Amino acid sequence: MSDRKQMLSILLYGRNDAYGALAQRRSALSINTLAETLLQENDEIIFVDYNSDDEKLTFIEAIADTLTEKARECLRVVRVRPAQHLLLSRPGAPPVVESIARNIGLRHSNPANRWVLSTNPDIVLIPPMAGLGELLRGLKDDYYAAPRFELPRFLWQRLNRARPEEVVNAITHFAPQLHLDEAVHHYLPSIGFDAPGDFQLVLRSELMEVGGFNEAMQHAWHVDANLMARLALRHGKASSLGGQLKIYHCEHTADTAVKHSGDRKEDSFDLFVRDVSDAVANRGQAWGGEGFEFETIRLTSEGAPAIAEVLASVIGSNKRGSYTAVYGPESYGLVSRIDQHTLPFLIDRLFTFPRDTRFGWLGCEAELRVLVQTVLAQLGFTHTLLGGEQASRLAEADIILIDNPPRDAPPEAARLVWAEWGQVVAEEQRRIGQGLTRRRILAINAINSDFEGLLRQAFDVVLAPFTTRLRPALVSAPLVETVSWLDDLQIGYAGARTHNGAAIEIRRGQEGHVFFGPYKILLPGAYRVIVTANAQDAEPGNLVLEAVWGEDFLVQKDVQLDQPDAVSWVVDFVVPAQAIEPDGRSIQLRLWSDGTADGVVKSVVLSVVP
Repeated sequence: MSDRKQMLSILLYGRNDAYGALAQRRSALSINTLAETLLQENDEIIFVDYNSDDEKLTFIEAIADTLTEKARECLRVVRVRPAQHLLLSRPGAPPVVESIARNIGLRHSNPANRWVLSTNPDIVLIPPMAGLGELLRGLKDDYYAAPRFELPRFLWQRLNRARPEEVVNAITHFAPQLHLDEAVHHYLPSIGFDAPGDFQLVLRSELMEVGGFNEAMQHAWHVDANLMARLALRHGKASSLGGQLKIYHCEHTADTAVKHSGDRKEDSFDLFVRDVSDAVANRGQAWGGEGFEFETIRLTSEGAPAIAEVLASVIGSNKRGSYTAVYGPESYGLVSRIDQHTLPFLIDRLFTFPRDTRFGWLGCEAELRVLVQTVLAQLGFTHTLLGGEQASRLAEADIILIDNPPRDAPPEAARLVWAEWGQVVAEEQRRIGQGLTRRRILAINAINSDFEGLLRQAFDVVLAPFTTRLRPALVSAPLVETVSWLDDLQIGYAGARTHNGAAIEIRRGQEGHVFFGPYKILLPGAYRVIVTANAQDAEPGNLVLEAVWGEDFLVQKDVQLDQPDAVSWVVDFVVPAQAIEPDGRSIQLRLWSDGTADGVVKSVVLSVVP
């Protein structure tokens, strides 16, 4: 057989998250040593980056500086986005579905390569003296396994991941001295060794014939054993390469909680391994992401200019010295706009998203929009910003960018921005009601202003440093369903907090407000407030309950308190659409007493009226 036919594709998968102890270290250690075993031109490592958040780089990009030149050359990253994960997996699936990830990697492997090695980015492969290529040339058509030995953390965590030859030498030196090698066989002969997924060498053609990995398995564990059991139906027990190479695993379970926890979910071993009767998985259905397009990333690709270089060329001028700003009450609503300074931080929130992402833009200031559009185009984003003359298309946007109108903006232009913003909020309400994914909101020039106040009350806002001028709302908050206002109310002359603060007393003989506030900016819509109170005696007491928007009365009703049992007063009101403006009027609830009432307000609860 020719060398070309012996070429190898190594399948790995992972996610850019906080899984496990020093995951970045052990992965770089593993990938760098795996790369050293690859000798032929078409040998490759396929890493499926599965379901990393859109805001993040892929796992491999995040550790690229710790990878050797050879590793970067042979690596191809296939990125599976969160939206694709939702379409490919079943409801309730974990964030990473191993069977799907490995199958996507298989379909993206080089069809000219004869062998596929399915393994994990936490193993060190020590090939025979003659090299892995020489070993592959001598193998007959079959499928192969190898025992896995464990490396204690004190050893692998201190090895130099950037020097794979030293890693191999150190393990080869210490393994016999520390008595590390123990081949653990599985009790089912068809499975071969315990943890078979760290070394499964299979002909690519056969792996395709049997439908790859079983995508009915979506809760981790036993995906590797299922493949061994299915291949055993065809060929019998796997051949072992344990006498010709060694596999060492970076032991990390002392620090990994999710997959190894006592309450972990597993696919059925009996169903998918012990009782398996069909060698072919995924019969009659698409598998391995068929019909999907995935981004592929090469760390050695040229022609894609660095983001910093793109930004510098678009800005077009250098800044001498530093800007100066004050973050405090005296600068409230007066924070200066510095578009060239804000632009890098804004792009930093966008550059990792898919290149077909549709960004919506709301704002009066033209220069920043032009800068953003220019940079996005040079970074390969395919859609122009939606907004302005395309305001009606904002519903199509995946992410909404809203630039707080500058102080000197024409009043009509600013009102138009907030009117369009109101439409966005209405669209979010519709999406929430339909159970759709809520869109990310990125507010620009929003810090230390009325607009920030609106955002904090209406959305789940991420605090970013002042100098960025950004307030990202990664997801818009759902409308308030039920929330207590009792603690937020201010006490008037006719009221008093109880000693434990859990209620508000209504003071007999004192005329005036029992409480007022809490001066909340609510999104447009219908609301209901229920006030629950108890009388201290049977004498009737006269009160007035009212909801006020700014200086306008929305509701005003007379209520009485004349029984020791709890009574509830209901106030319904509607916040009008124009309240969406950041300096829009706030809502307050007020309870007024003529001095005849004597009781205790136990609860004040706001809810949304569907």
